[in-house]
Amino acid sequence: MRALGFFLAVLTVRAQTVFVHVNVFDGTRMLRNRTVALQDGVVTKVARPASGAVVEGKGKTLLPALIDAAAVRSSDWIQVVYDDGFAWGKRNPPVPFEALHDEVERVHKEHKRALVEVGSLRESIEALNADADGLLRIFAGLQSEAGFAKLAAKRKVFVVPMLAVLEGAVTKSGKPRMEGALEALRQLREAHVPLLVGGRDLVVEMELLVRDVGMSPVEALQAATSVPARLLGIKPRGWVLVDGDPTVAVGVLRTAREVR
Repeated sequence: MRALGFFLAVLTVRAQTVFVHVNVFDGTRMLRNRTVALQDGVVTKVARPASGAVVEGKGKTLLPALIDAAAVRSSDWIQVVYDDGFAWGKRNPPVPFEALHDEVERVHKEHKRALVEVGSLRESIEALNADADGLLRIFAGLQSEAGFAKLAAKRKVFVVPMLAVLEGAVTKSGKPRMEGALEALRQLREAHVPLLVGGRDLVVEMELLVRDVGMSPVEALQAATSVPARLLGIKPRGWVLVDGDPTVAVGVLRTAREVR
């Protein structure tokens, strides 16, 4: 399972196996000290069985497998690249705004939605003005503009920041500056623009959103489970079991075991 961005051990649950005293994060909220069975990918509340295998879940949490919104594979979404590479120390041939506008319009005429990959504040604003449905990557740079978040909210888009990619990037002139990116993300959050988790390491991404953007761990979990499932139209992809409480510290997701 690629979604978590790190190795997952597999916990095979037999048909009659029931978790007791386990916490369950359902994608929206935490349900504590529950007795549940997992069958056909669905967690169901059940009474404690009179016999059969029982897994002690005290101190553990069941939650949906994380969704990598940057790797969406859906027939309803088309990814459009609108990034000249300047923020990454590259010089790709620039794409005229008119070409972007025409491409997004073509996608919409096919009754699909456009996820536009950008690299700068200018490209981000132009993608919004071209009627993009979502933005892939937050821009690098020293500053943001308050109008960016307001425009994103008005256009009713979502943003997949990919902060871990930005933080780990190194160009010929050094690391891209992140001050503008973090400022923009805080403004987007305050404007209630959905921020979705995506990138090479989803747990690091969540930790950065909590540490640098001000998300609560619950918000970060929602941004990696129920929110992308709803906005991207992705069906649930199974469940994982972790040691500890990810609504307190998302880092415990590194102990995740796929449950099947």
